[in-house]
Amino acid sequence: WAAAPFSSAFYPREVLPEWAKVISYCLPMSYVFEAMRARLLRGQNPWSSIVFATGLAIAYALISIFVFVYLFNKRKQ
Repeated sequence: WAAAPFSSAFYPREVLPEWAKVISYCLPMSYVFEAMRARLLRGQNPWSSIVFATGLAIAYALISIFVFVYLFNKRKQ
């Protein structure tokens, strides 16, 4: 729930203050909601936003796997 105000689910990213936009740009779900909004309201196909959100989610998953493996091996030592 802490990420909901920054996810662009309820309102566009443009209405956020500058400090909140920085957080929003780091969340993959904000790109998905912005893409949905562009598709529904303007009829655009924002595939670049969907691809970027997918890449960001994969990057976060790889980083978390790396951190988990590193900490797991460190703990075994």
